[in-house]
Amino acid sequence: MAREDVRNLFRFIDWVMDLPEILALEFNQTLHLYEEEKRMPYVTSIERHAIEKGRQEGRLEGKLERELATCEMLLTHKFGNAGLALLPLVQKLASPERLKEIQKAILDANTVEDVAQLLE
Repeated sequence: MAREDVRNLFRFIDWVMDLPEILALEFNQTLHLYEEEKRMPYVTSIERHAIEKGRQEGRLEGKLERELATCEMLLTHKFGNAGLALLPLVQKLASPERLKEIQKAILDANTVEDVAQLLE
């Protein structure tokens, strides 16, 4: 069978059949041996969903880290140690969009107190 046909067959089986535990274990062992022979791993719909969810969470986490690092750099550059004192307040913000707003505010602020007011 063609690779895509095999995947479609397994998707169909995955959708319509819930195997008893002993048969599911036997199926998984047989499938594992088959995958080793054919070097064609089968990924179930649940696994694909979990992988995509993990990727999305990873992208969001990376974006938050970059935005926090930018805020830290701006606070340090513009206000020195007084600016760094605000970093714990900035870290409580959980949204990359909100962090972008804070970055703009840091650039526009005349004093560290202006930024502190915005964070509170």
